[in-house]
Amino acid sequence: MGLEVVHASRPQLLVGALAERIARPSDDPLLAHVVAVPTLAVRDWLEVELARLLGVVAGVRFVLPTELLVETLSLDRDTTDPWRREHLAWHVLAVIAADPSPSLPGVPWDGRPSRPLTLARHLADRFEAYGVQRPDLLVAWAAGRDVDGGRSDARPLPGDMRWQAALWREVRAAVGSPSPAERLVAALAGDDAAPVSQGAAGPLTVFGPWALAGEGIELLVRTAAVRDTAVLVAAPDAPDHPLVERWGGSAREGMQLVGELVRRAPEVTVAEVPEPPVAQDADQLARLRAALAGQSSAPAGSGQEGGPLPDALPDALPDDPEGRRGDGSVRVHACHGLVRQLEVLRDALLHEFRTDPDLRPRDVRILCADPAAVAPLVRPVLGAVVGEVVRAGGEPVPLQLPVGLADRSDLGDPPVHDAMDRLLALASARMDRDEVDSLLALEPLRLACGLDDDDLAFLATAAERLGVRWGVDGAHRTRWGYPAERDEDTWSQALDRLVAGILLHPDPGRVVPAGDTLLAPADHLTDPEEARVGRVVAAVRRLARVARLGGEQRTA
Repeated sequence: MGLEVVHASRPQLLVGALAERIARPSDDPLLAHVVAVPTLAVRDWLEVELARLLGVVAGVRFVLPTELLVETLSLDRDTTDPWRREHLAWHVLAVIAADPSPSLPGVPWDGRPSRPLTLARHLADRFEAYGVQRPDLLVAWAAGRDVDGGRSDARPLPGDMRWQAALWREVRAAVGSPSPAERLVAALAGDDAAPVSQGAAGPLTVFGPWALAGEGIELLVRTAAVRDTAVLVAAPDAPDHPLVERWGGSAREGMQLVGELVRRAPEVTVAEVPEPPVAQDADQLARLRAALAGQSSAPAGSGQEGGPLPDALPDALPDDPEGRRGDGSVRVHACHGLVRQLEVLRDALLHEFRTDPDLRPRDVRILCADPAAVAPLVRPVLGAVVGEVVRAGGEPVPLQLPVGLADRSDLGDPPVHDAMDRLLALASARMDRDEVDSLLALEPLRLACGLDDDDLAFLATAAERLGVRWGVDGAHRTRWGYPAERDEDTWSQALDRLVAGILLHPDPGRVVPAGDTLLAPADHLTDPEEARVGRVVAAVRRLARVARLGGEQRTA
């Protein structure tokens, strides 16, 4: 069969190679082409891009890392398997909910953790990731060796990390059966040159180097002996580029793993998808991509003189001698807080849609480092109604971005559990603006408070305009050493001003002194908008009450 390795400087260039593999005639058209992806977001993106190239995408099945291992090695993991993530979390919870014993030295919490279920799910996710990426690590821990891997030259774990190995052993003892990592290592340690399921012999394409970690190289080498197998890897070709040095650690490690795979595979073909050539007058983004791909000059016959490409920025524009403004293809916005980031992003996208009539929402992808924190704010802030537009027939329609979450994986907590954990965390929270906005945007709390997306958008805008920073009131801030009389920029002050503005007589130009500030009537609000103010104020005050009660000492 043999193994095929295709690499490019960025993932977009690999989609064509994947489409070409899928379009190849198969000896058995009933066998699905399996594409292994690291996340659900990558799966959704590939589905759209493949549909653009092929028109119809049929006979393709996407799998995640754990599914690939279970299917390839025929590991028995039914819905009752105690090592499934949703079951493993409860075994972890049973261990960490007890008082730490001498067998768990150095755990980063005192006594019982404040959010045990969230911590248990996080640790279960980490153990499962270890099982996929570093199975030899868990095998060594199960054998009582507190080292950073299963190799003979593995280094001892640092003192502040040994609690993980101890916790793993206690969890394994609570489960009472070998983990998938142990079964994986045992399967690959056998003499069988092809420990893959014969019922899963369709073509296999691995998108990304994630599958090469741990025992993945050995697994792919054996799989390629009986199955048409390919690995598609994106990595920059300019290792000395400043951006690669700072942000390209995972890409460099991925290419090292690819090199190891090529050395160990008996039959392997390696191909490269080159970066399209770029002319010297290309925009900033195209030139940056070319620099990351290792291109140093314009192609012959392009009408441009060859010369070195800049590391990041293009030459200065004629009216910008210092080269600070750029050409707009790469932009950086400095924003305070998560809500403000989304508001600026929304305005920037609306501007792009207005100036580019060919741009469609499906053409836009938004990447974020912390999807769990951003998800509750996506619809009320990024998708908020910001005005009206009139269609050709004269019908006004709301002006808003159609947004959706692509990577709603099952790694997070169930909504109610997450809401409860975050409510209990208010006992020690500062109640800053972003924290309250994201908390009320959680589905269980939003429904419990009777709020809709328009209410949440109003709250985010009002809190910013009223200058809310953090704290319920001055008394709440005393927990952090502030005097009780300092209640500026707190929720209590802002909500009082908001309600007082509605209660004032709507005389034009009337202003009433209130301490060090002035109050004006909110005569621009309609009756439905005043009702919205009531719902929002009530919801925030309910959270404030939870924060106050949680911080008080009470006897059992």
